[in-house]
Amino acid sequence: MTEPVVVGTQTKFVKETNTIPKTLSCYQNGGANSYIACKWEGADYLIPAGKHFVILKVFFYTHETPTQTVSIFEHTAASTAGGQNKLDLPYVTITGDADFYFDLDTYVDCSSSNYINIFHQGTGSPVSLNILGVECDN
Repeated sequence: MTEPVVVGTQTKFVKETNTIPKTLSCYQNGGANSYIACKWEGADYLIPAGKHFVILKVFFYTHETPTQTVSIFEHTAASTAGGQNKLDLPYVTITGDADFYFDLDTYVDCSSSNYINIFHQGTGSPVSLNILGVECDN
């Protein structure tokens, strides 16, 4: 089992055979109140049984028109409403044709046999997220 080590304000993982760093991605093209699953290697990412996924960094980008809360959920079904809310990202309001970007260091532990779904409460504005994390044994 892999255990994180906190050094200063950063979380580090000691690489073991069963500790796999992964970058998940999610793009949502402006549909209001929609959930969409994060992808890894082109498919909806399901945390394997006996594993958990720790989100360490989130990169967030939106542009064009107003957007609102974006949240990260874990759920047993991909792109499905509900599940457990793991993280609410900062509220964003954009007027006109503008861009907004931020990255957030975090530590969010997601359970095995769950999908990582993004909920976009906003309207009109495309949202892109990249999530850096580590898949580890339970």
